[in-house]
Amino acid sequence: MFASEVLILGGDHRFNLPGIPMMCSGRPEILPTFIEDDVWIGYRVVIMAGVTIGRGSIIAAQSVVTKDVPPYSIVGGIPAVIIAKRFEKSQDIEEHERMLAIGDLPIGRSPPKDGKNQNPDVIFTAALIASKH
Repeated sequence: MFASEVLILGGDHRFNLPGIPMMCSGRPEILPTFIEDDVWIGYRVVIMAGVTIGRGSIIAAQSVVTKDVPPYSIVGGIPAVIIAKRFEKSQDIEEHERMLAIGDLPIGRSPPKDGKNQNPDVIFTAALIASKH
């Protein structure tokens, strides 16, 4: 999920070439940026080029991500640092990974009343959800 005004930038101009103004210095090779599955990136987050946002991570609003984010981490701040783990137990990560692997995504479903994902009512289709964001 991407909130509004998320930016991925960096590596824009060389600045360390003596005798050449920055605007004439050219651009270095821009490193690829990877955003893995099941990631939530908050409002106005800036992601510097060349980092990897690990699977299942959450990036707090208005953070600046300058380094790789480990899977299932919650990060925030300038620069972004780990503030929590998304899941405390390794069993919870394994259960979540199994759900992602089989594609049993609860998109558009109401939260289960008993904490289990059994026969949830469908509220929206994935297409409707995507069109609203």
